[in-house]
Amino acid sequence: MKKITFIILISLICICLAACDPSHFTYMRHKPVDELVNVELIEYKNSNVALISNLYSNREIKRFDFSKVIVIETLNADAHEDFINSLSEYVLWNHWWQPDSPSEMCLRLIYENGDFDVISYANPNGNGYYNRFNSQGKLVKYIGSLTSRDNFVEIVNAYFTNQIE
Repeated sequence: MKKITFIILISLICICLAACDPSHFTYMRHKPVDELVNVELIEYKNSNVALISNLYSNREIKRFDFSKVIVIETLNADAHEDFINSLSEYVLWNHWWQPDSPSEMCLRLIYENGDFDVISYANPNGNGYYNRFNSQGKLVKYIGSLTSRDNFVEIVNAYFTNQIE
């Protein structure tokens, strides 16, 4: 009887731990708005996206490849503060799985020191992407992703003339 109770208890614990939603949080300003130099809508030409576990993401996220970037549009500097305030309203997830690199349409937030954030949700795997890189394209920090593609489309369409459907 003790063995059966122990097995049931362990099974319930495993189910509870495996069924947990990913953690969520909101964008917090890591840098003041006046350190934000540019907000760009870019296209990142990348057809080789793989999902990786966020447990190992710092080791497996690919370097940002500047040769794959096409700048579509740059946000007017007068709109930076409104943009950051809007971004702060969206919930971010810390998914179990995330892409190892961005793809298709992305937002790139560039700071005075050369660091930049890349936000994408248009990848083939359906998982969002949000990471910080240094000026050489090396990962500085894994951040997470927006909770849905609709959030990404909404913020792009609110601030850029090039619209995403």
